[in-house]
Amino acid sequence: MKYVIFSYATLDNLKDKNGQDLIFESKAACFRYLQKKFNFEESKSNKFNTKYESPLKINKLEE
Repeated sequence: MKYVIFSYATLDNLKDKNGQDLIFESKAACFRYLQKKFNFEESKSNKFNTKYESPLKINKLEE
């Protein structure tokens, strides 16, 4: 199964630098990505980026 992360701040799935949906192979990969992004944003500015502090939801992609 494949998963995407939906952001309620942007009302869209999280995107890569090319504007494509970020697609993960497992829920664990989604959580690792979010943990990495939170740590990066916190160390960079001592506060979180709005895009990542809003509620997020992991959605399963339909095959």
